[in-house]
Amino acid sequence: MLKKITGQFIETSRNSIDTEFWSQICHYMSGESGPSYLSGWITTFCVFDGEGNWQATKFSIPGSQFSSYGQQQKLDFPVIDTSDIPPGYITVNVIVDDNGEEHKTLMFAGHMGYNVVQEGKGIAPKLAWAIALKGEK
Repeated sequence: MLKKITGQFIETSRNSIDTEFWSQICHYMSGESGPSYLSGWITTFCVFDGEGNWQATKFSIPGSQFSSYGQQQKLDFPVIDTSDIPPGYITVNVIVDDNGEEHKTLMFAGHMGYNVVQEGKGIAPKLAWAIALKGEK
């Protein structure tokens, strides 16, 4: 799955833009009173859940907007429940030793925000890290 996507990234950087590919980034289906789903090539980056388990098992949803006339339609990319989209960061417990005084902390690292690029015409992910004290006010 990733080979096709990264290949398109490379071609786009060379000004060979496949508008059909870029129009398939994301398809959102509201579940109204039930679950909501995403499909499109962006879900290729969500194949593992927040615990690291493979979750890209659905490629169709019967009787939905992803289907034609109530028939199951096989999609090219995984269908992910929006509540199962993993975070773009990781956390880990860290004990900070400040000259013999230990502090329990939590370190965050990963996608923490975005930068505006191309004179306001685009955004780029911002990678960062932070440490927060646990249980202290």
